[in-house]
Amino acid sequence: MTSTEEQIRKDTMERVLGNKSFVGDQEIVGIFTVKDNSDNIIFEFNPTTGLFTTYDTNGNIVWQVNTSTGIIVTGTKGALKVNDGANDRVLIGYQLNGFGVSKNYGIKVSREGYDVDTATDAQLIMSSKFTMPRENNISFGVWSYTNATSYEVLYNNACKIDFDDWPDSSCYLEVTGKTGGGTGSYSLRNVTDGSDVEGSEVTTTSTTATVFRSGAFTKPSGSKQLALQYKVSNASYYTDAYSCRVVMRYV
Repeated sequence: MTSTEEQIRKDTMERVLGNKSFVGDQEIVGIFTVKDNSDNIIFEFNPTTGLFTTYDTNGNIVWQVNTSTGIIVTGTKGALKVNDGANDRVLIGYQLNGFGVSKNYGIKVSREGYDVDTATDAQLIMSSKFTMPRENNISFGVWSYTNATSYEVLYNNACKIDFDDWPDSSCYLEVTGKTGGGTGSYSLRNVTDGSDVEGSEVTTTSTTATVFRSGAFTKPSGSKQLALQYKVSNASYYTDAYSCRVVMRYV
């Protein structure tokens, strides 16, 4: 081959062995780069550092792989996503305002059927934005029944909650119960302060056991002992309480 001849190789796939890079059987000496049509470096391998790096057209790192440690690092606007075949369900990394106003970094997982990029908080299973799992509950109570037409407090159906531990949650009373007739009413009694918990009342006219939930009640502050109280609108009937829960839900 003369000095003016050009050798064209067919086996031009790059291979990396240890901290060396090869095209065919020829070692690449120095940094290997790939540029786009505008002469921007979009891919780089440095055999000295063992780093694979990709860049956007502004020169920012999109992601980087350390071939010595196996650690993958995204750039300041990089993200990793997992797709279930229909939607992106997991996002780790950057999303503009994705975790609150001006909070752009975190982890989130969407419910089945929802894309994590566009899912609302209610459509997420978890997010770094949440200070707690989306929903928790504290269950208490044993089967009881009454035909009292004014509230009867069930002191044996009680729990203690420190509401200062749940600053970002809305709280609800959820009851499993029924009534033999008329309307059965249930609410929470703040035993510590000797007052009713405002907004916790829930009613039912169902004659078969069902689950029903109050609206978000006004949370007391600090640690309180709560008890279920119940009544029925007509003393000719009994209302039953099988179990109850205080539900804490992130909203």
